[in-house]
Amino acid sequence: LNSASKAKKSACDWHGGAERIHQIESAKQWADELKEGTQLQVDEEVKGLTRMHFKVALSRNELRSSDAELQNELDLEKQGQSTGELETLKEKRDKHRKNHKEATSAYFRKMAELCRKANLLAPEMLPELRQHTDRQISLAQSKLPPHEQAQVMQIFDHNISISHYEPDSLNKGKRLSQSGARHAVYQMRYEGQPCVVKVFDFHATNHSISAFIQEVVLHVRLQHPLVVPLRRAFIDHQENRGFLQFDRYECNLQDYLTRMAIPERVPHQFGEPAEAGMVDKMPSKITQMMILSVAHVHSHRVVHGELKPSNWLWDAQREVPILCDFETAKDHGINITRTTTSTCRSAGYTAPELQDNKERPTLASDVFALGRSIETVLSTVHGSRSSERDNLKSFVDKMVCNEPAQRITAPAAAEAWWSEILSGAHGYQRLVRANDVLFTQARCSETFSKGPHHGQSLETLIEAIVVNPEYPLKDERLIIDVVKKGLALQSVDNRRLYCFREAQRRLRSYHQSDAVVWIKVREHKHDIVQERFFQHYDTIDGGKSIVVRGQSRRQGW
Repeated sequence: LNSASKAKKSACDWHGGAERIHQIESAKQWADELKEGTQLQVDEEVKGLTRMHFKVALSRNELRSSDAELQNELDLEKQGQSTGELETLKEKRDKHRKNHKEATSAYFRKMAELCRKANLLAPEMLPELRQHTDRQISLAQSKLPPHEQAQVMQIFDHNISISHYEPDSLNKGKRLSQSGARHAVYQMRYEGQPCVVKVFDFHATNHSISAFIQEVVLHVRLQHPLVVPLRRAFIDHQENRGFLQFDRYECNLQDYLTRMAIPERVPHQFGEPAEAGMVDKMPSKITQMMILSVAHVHSHRVVHGELKPSNWLWDAQREVPILCDFETAKDHGINITRTTTSTCRSAGYTAPELQDNKERPTLASDVFALGRSIETVLSTVHGSRSSERDNLKSFVDKMVCNEPAQRITAPAAAEAWWSEILSGAHGYQRLVRANDVLFTQARCSETFSKGPHHGQSLETLIEAIVVNPEYPLKDERLIIDVVKKGLALQSVDNRRLYCFREAQRRLRSYHQSDAVVWIKVREHKHDIVQERFFQHYDTIDGGKSIVVRGQSRRQGW
């Protein structure tokens, strides 16, 4: 850049040029949404949903009829009176089963689409949509804020049954939960994808339906990369049972720690012990993620009530624990009956004030259980550095004080973590929002020039993230290096950062106003990658925006 253009660029930055561009783009997006909202025909949309619901009911009746015909033929065959139409009836039943699955899937997608539109453009549509839900569920939803009503309705599928899964009955599925557990959990598949189904037997207690609804509401409210995502919920009224569908994970944290305790690495040729290098900073990483998950839950004034290592699942792809099992949780912010009145406590993780079963769990008792859970991590994983273990133990001591008032809070623990545990650590990985990272260049090319995506266009990665916003967390190649300077995180990989932020912008423009793209960063101190960092540093407005060569639009906040 010549001196004149630099002066113009500086003046633009100084007078808020990038901020004005961002305001213009936001205003244009809002205008487009308003235009779509004015063109939205609520009555026609609801009538279309009703027609789809009728199609679902019709396909269900056809399936039931073909099932009855097939069962009748099987009975005749046992009596030696077969009509010879067994294979034909099986084909007919399979055809109607396929039609029913397709009709229910289409209805579920349409309901989710209308819920998003209602949330963003037409809240007056919510009462109409609630009429398509179960009465008890509709009553619970009516007590929620409008945007949460829409999110809950996207989760509930009112026309599905366990027969839509593979295998088509729980008796054929693999049970994962132990006998005596509060709820049965089965390993299943839905539309070819592995999943887990948690079963609520409403015959068991008078409050199970309330517990079922509250767990759905809590999962909607607590959406986060470190909280297990709820994919689908439905009720079988004939069998009086509720079902929650979750992703399938390899194991829980307790089982993973047990595996970690057994060295799997062969001794090095120079005679180092078998466990050398196995874990390195693994205890710190696991512990940090556990604290962040609880801090997120507590930030919503939710008490989990039963924290222990087995209530974190192990995400092998991202190598992080994710918090689960919110049936015993208590939400101080929603007007729904407490999920459980059980006084059952997990031995070893119960705070002193809960030992006599007279007090209910609190945020402070959660922190105590979190500290004990972290102690389990440290006692199981023996290969970490002694200095790191000492720092962790000192940190945990603040969580397990006998007096609740003396314990550090989970959000405070998350804030203190960096300065107390990771001071002096370089290249540490953590999760951040894409918008939390700043650009360090004013411009970048439209294609990747190196790395795993060499030669590919940025658009390819953007589209992949739009399709699956969790993609950046599942592919280790998408971890980006950042330099922490003061409180700012500044990227060393501007092309991938552009892809993350552009994908988030598009997701928000597609009626997902609260969409967040979470990414993994490898954080360095300012002096680690100085040479490359300063060699390329050339921002438009302090890193808030970037221009992709060949495109006229600037991306920014």
